Amino acid sequence: MKSGKHIVIFSHGFGVRKEARGLFSDISSVLDDTELVLFDYNIVDETENTTTLRPLSEQARIFSEKVKEARERYPDAVVDAVCHSQGAISRWHLLICIMCPFGKSF
Repeated sequence: MKSGKHIVIFSHGFGVRKEARGLFSDISSVLDDTELVLFDYNIVDETENTTTLRPLSEQARIFSEKVKEARERYPDAVVDAVCHSQGAISRWHLLICIMCPFGKSF
């Protein structure tokens, strides 16, 4: 690893926001010298106090974009993901159903 850069992408669960319950905040507070990527999968309207959930395929696309952005900015960095609940399913959906459709090997 040339750059020594470490990036952690956080993938949250279904129907919650990136800072829900403080889970990712607690984890990120101990990750020194690490670039943290926290984002929301859902559309949150603070004015109307509503959350619109996106389908898994869209969540997988969003997660893929976050990984792509990190790799483009720091090609030699170590990129890890911390996934919780449906955030792990979104990542699985990306890996299995989009990047490697059934019938093809990894």
